[in-house]
Amino acid sequence: MPAANAGTSEINPDQMNKPLHYFFGAVFFTMPFLSQAKSGNEPSYAVNNINKALLTNASAVVRHYDQDVEIVATNEVTNRTHIVLTILNEKGQHYASAIDFFSSLSKIKKMTAAAYDANGDLLYKVKESDYITRTVSPQPGHYDDNKIRYYDFPKGRFPYTIDVYIEKEEQQTFFLPSWTPQESGDIAVENATFTVVTAPDYQLRYKGFHVADAPVIAGTEQRRYSWKIADIAASPEEPLTPESRLSRPCVLLAPTKFEIDDHSGTMTSWSDFGKFIYELNAQRDILPEAEKKKIHALADKLPDNHEKIRVLYKYMQDNFRYVAIEYGIGGIQTLSADFLCNNRYGDCKALSNYMMAMLKEVSIPANVVVISAGETPRMKMQTDFVSSQFNHAILCVPMAKDTVWLECTSTDLPYNYLSDFTQDRNALMVTPNGGVVVHTPVYGVAVNKVVHRATARINDDGSLDVTMNNHYTGTPAVKVFHATTHVSQHELDQYVSNKFKLPGYQVIKSEYKHAEDAAIMTMDETMDISAANMVSRSDSRLFVDADLVPVGIGVPVATETRQNPFFFPSSFAVEDHFEIDLPANETIEFLPEPVTASYTFGSYSCAVKQSGNKLVVTRTLQQNSGVYEASVYADFEAFVDKVNSGNQIKVVLKHQ
Repeated sequence: MPAANAGTSEINPDQMNKPLHYFFGAVFFTMPFLSQAKSGNEPSYAVNNINKALLTNASAVVRHYDQDVEIVATNEVTNRTHIVLTILNEKGQHYASAIDFFSSLSKIKKMTAAAYDANGDLLYKVKESDYITRTVSPQPGHYDDNKIRYYDFPKGRFPYTIDVYIEKEEQQTFFLPSWTPQESGDIAVENATFTVVTAPDYQLRYKGFHVADAPVIAGTEQRRYSWKIADIAASPEEPLTPESRLSRPCVLLAPTKFEIDDHSGTMTSWSDFGKFIYELNAQRDILPEAEKKKIHALADKLPDNHEKIRVLYKYMQDNFRYVAIEYGIGGIQTLSADFLCNNRYGDCKALSNYMMAMLKEVSIPANVVVISAGETPRMKMQTDFVSSQFNHAILCVPMAKDTVWLECTSTDLPYNYLSDFTQDRNALMVTPNGGVVVHTPVYGVAVNKVVHRATARINDDGSLDVTMNNHYTGTPAVKVFHATTHVSQHELDQYVSNKFKLPGYQVIKSEYKHAEDAAIMTMDETMDISAANMVSRSDSRLFVDADLVPVGIGVPVATETRQNPFFFPSSFAVEDHFEIDLPANETIEFLPEPVTASYTFGSYSCAVKQSGNKLVVTRTLQQNSGVYEASVYADFEAFVDKVNSGNQIKVVLKHQ
């Protein structure tokens, strides 16, 4: 599915965590980072003119962000954006770009840029030949007509100011621009305005965040909507802050009636939205006769619908691959099932459509679901604001007693399991009767679990010979799978050699097994290692570090007054059970006291005891997903301190 207003690009999972230039709404609503190079009387961009209060916590300061959107017709929108940005330091350098996107449905009519020094004096204007134009997704397996035009300002002497202007024309209104003048928390804003001009009878819809409840509306021959903000300070860099473009000033736009590539529709309800998507893709699920026969041969003799879905899903995983092909309207219109059958590849929409077509052939109804994908999506679906907020498609199969969910782009995920790329969020199911808001499965600590079991023997040289049998399910299993499967031997060796936070350990043997028939993603890890410096002797005593598989949740950055909420995107649990053989003639002189801690966001326990001739460690750690108020961050700091203290499992043995 396309990024809303980004043309037609599907999300690329490999680029989810890469830094972006300063363009606004990169995932959902394309907003260029631009502004107009000045001529004639140069306005003063001297850094000394910036309100000193805006420099605190800031890497850059938006001096002006003036965006004008004119909706000329249902198939024509002009977007003019003028931004002046002062780059204060090295951290702000990655915002120093002029950048925008275009495709067969849009064009950049004008782009100018210039740079100024700290005194506001002109350094240079960017020449037309300095701009770079390339495809948005040059990597193999992604083919579309989306292009990017940009100029990266070279690092100057800080602070310096850039001034960029872009005028862009869209030949569609399915995706409308948004206004996000403060894209990141380390950017302050001096002044920003947003103006939308429409015909007097045009039904514009909008939703604002951290701005005035309603815009100023004026005009008779034309209707003019205006928003304005000023003196917005940057926020301190705080760990675990929910990163959402809606946590800062933002205005989203959406049409009532729209047009895209000679297709028209209405967006007054999710039902209307889904009906448009359904009709746009109607009659694209027709399978060739030879493929129908193959499907019946696979499924007809199976005992129930679950088995039929499972077998056909495995058939698709084994015989089709993901390739994004999104020319023109292809970001929201699927390739035909016939095309996939002949070529054996397709994007998320096409693969989901093909799986739906196979199920339809054996009389099992299914529905494509459009969704905002990503491990931590930049914006949750705004269910009260009907608009295109989606970048991916999956399949939903409603059953009599339950629901089956299928990620059709994956060749590895189990039947009826979604990874953290799409789990636990609202989405839109596309049905013949229109769109229906649904929520994808939530996998808690019962699914997202790690179980470490290890036994060890103490050697005379102070090392430990350790045998591990570790079991991963859910999201932890997916991460282990990707780290150990379809990788080179060198990459695998690097992974196993750096996985555990043990001093100087050497891997003797390792093995990974993926349980393909498990109901959830499952990985088993068996490993023999030799860990040095785990035991030291002093006179008649042995000092043993009994933490065979160190775990933790990191040390949070201490803050005197936390300003932002903090969050955990998913829940997980860790269970540890370690046994260390006690050497002959050694008795336990000291054991750590049991440690427990329990809060709404997580819990922890650790206990050490002697059982016969073995030292036994049992430990649990649980994290609960959610957004937590800043007022309880001090509790989280105390929790982390307790976890890290409890993990100091130092045992003293005395020789008899």
